[in-house]
Amino acid sequence: MTISTTRLTGASLAAIALTAVSVLGFATSAHAAITPGTTITTPLNQIEKPYGSAVSPDGKIMAIPSNDDNKVTFVYAETDTELVVTDTNSALLDPMYVAFSPDNTKLYVSNYGDDSVVVIDVATHTVVELVDVIHDENIGLGVSPDGTKLIVADDYDNVTIYDITNSYAQLATNTSFQGQYIERFFFIDNSTAYSTDFEGVVQKWNLSNAAELSSFATAGVSQSFGQCATSDLSLIFYIDNFVVPSLVVAVNPADGTVVGELDLENVAAGDGQCVVTPDNKKLLLTDRDELTPGHVFIIDIATLTLEETVTFVDVGNTVAIGIMTGCKVYASGDFQNIGQFQMPAENCIDALGDKGAALPDTGASPSVIGTSLAVSVGLLVAGVIALVVVRRRQHS
Repeated sequence: MTISTTRLTGASLAAIALTAVSVLGFATSAHAAITPGTTITTPLNQIEKPYGSAVSPDGKIMAIPSNDDNKVTFVYAETDTELVVTDTNSALLDPMYVAFSPDNTKLYVSNYGDDSVVVIDVATHTVVELVDVIHDENIGLGVSPDGTKLIVADDYDNVTIYDITNSYAQLATNTSFQGQYIERFFFIDNSTAYSTDFEGVVQKWNLSNAAELSSFATAGVSQSFGQCATSDLSLIFYIDNFVVPSLVVAVNPADGTVVGELDLENVAAGDGQCVVTPDNKKLLLTDRDELTPGHVFIIDIATLTLEETVTFVDVGNTVAIGIMTGCKVYASGDFQNIGQFQMPAENCIDALGDKGAALPDTGASPSVIGTSLAVSVGLLVAGVIALVVVRRRQHS
């Protein structure tokens, strides 16, 4: 019996490998244009100036503070519904920023109009406690990953750390640091965190004594209400809207180096918020100064290029944004309504697997998945065999 062999070129082998990888699902494939889902309708003025929103660690709830209307709205991804937190004693006074506890049970809200932080029970969506802090005009805040420390920044240039496990006893305060109007905290671990402020200053903090470990002024940023970061904290993004409206600036927080910029002046009015997908590949940006329709801009992080624009016909002036379970994205309008759309599933998985954003049911049965896997493995084996045959013929 004669066995005939065919010489496979590098291109042929690459095609086999790409086919197998694509079937396995490791390759990013082009997706259809993203279209908005059903709008969540809210009463007029329920959500006003929602600068400091956050999504719960389990990805199920988005909390949106209304600075002008003294409310906090919960959005539930699993039911596409919203409700206003119960605040019987009017504890919320110009709420600015919110932060969930790591176990998803509590939400902390900074009061700009009072020297306090409001504690909300997530399960009952009710204000349950008012924590006294050293000043009013509180802005950014955060909770350490182990849930033991609350860090609060105010407009008097104070950063204060409180012990959650000891009735919120004051642990340390820093009253002399560079920067102004700290808005976001990004926790490196239980002992250190980065912060970002209105003027583009990135700082690193010791959570034991509130010491400022490093401070860098980001070039090109002079006025920003929107900051977000990759999950590994290798990049922090500022959305500047002063010198150049909607200038996206990517900075390395370890040394303050600007690694890239994207000018969206011709497509966005500015003043937006941002969020990064769990796979750290896409940056999503809202456009607050645009009335109707509102937009979310999807930006490729590797190249800092605008890939796609999602347009809402009944949600204008988009501000708060969050990525939730099922890879759903919610964007609130300033004054009314909350838009939503679905990101591709691969953007909600990182190298370690699902990061709390549960994937939608694809409808594929286990037998179909098993068959696809078997075919993929077969293709990979075929590619390896072909490569061996080619190499042997080359040396014969």
